[in-house]
Amino acid sequence: MLATVSSPSHRPAALSSSPEAALSSTALAALAQFMAESQALEEMVSAYAAADELASSSSDKSNEWTMDAFPEQWGMSQFWNDEHTARTLARECVAQARGGTIVLISSPSVFLMLKKMGVKNKLILLEFDDRFAVFPEFQFYDFARPLALGRLKDDKEKAAVVLVDPPYVNDECFSKAAQTARALAGPETKFIACTGWVVRQCAASVLGVKMINFRPGHAGGLATPFRAYVNYESRNPAFQFDADPEDGDNDGTAFAGAGGVGTA
Repeated sequence: MLATVSSPSHRPAALSSSPEAALSSTALAALAQFMAESQALEEMVSAYAAADELASSSSDKSNEWTMDAFPEQWGMSQFWNDEHTARTLARECVAQARGGTIVLISSPSVFLMLKKMGVKNKLILLEFDDRFAVFPEFQFYDFARPLALGRLKDDKEKAAVVLVDPPYVNDECFSKAAQTARALAGPETKFIACTGWVVRQCAASVLGVKMINFRPGHAGGLATPFRAYVNYESRNPAFQFDADPEDGDNDGTAFAGAGGVGTA
């Protein structure tokens, strides 16, 4: 806030003409906070824009794989995300990772979208289905053995973002996948989780995530109310915390065709 003083007939020699001299310490602190927040917002907008540019301009032929090459196997409880959901989650991963490593746990749909986008981030796909071993980023993963991570267990570089999408919608499966996520995470790691609404309390307990507005969709449909969760505050409205997480998702938007309700 500018200090108001009466205008003297002449300016005292000791009074500085610098703008900072007219601001109180409180005002200077508020200005510094505003500038920091503005810079953070600008960086986030730039990150999303960069992700979109990669998605639209990538011409690398190695990125032409689609989930059509990997039909769902219900015996493995595979329900692939629809393209809109995969793209929305991929964009959020890139924006939050800020150049760091992105780990996908049981989420090949988002992994392939990141490949299609041609992101420069280091990618790691932890997946049970060895059809995805055609990708060098693949590492075999069985949620029943959550800490059997091979070379990753001793990796000094922690993940910037871990996306968790366990194959089964129950507390046991989510808890084990969360154990894996924590083993690969550092203190600043961002967690994004996709699982059923019924697992919300377990997700909060074992991974520290809260339900958000975005509602994932599935290409082949899924009768189970499905939600997304994060452990951080986002400026993206779709990834902000749900104001009413106890509504049971009973408006039907979790079913096929929802395509990611809540996307900005």
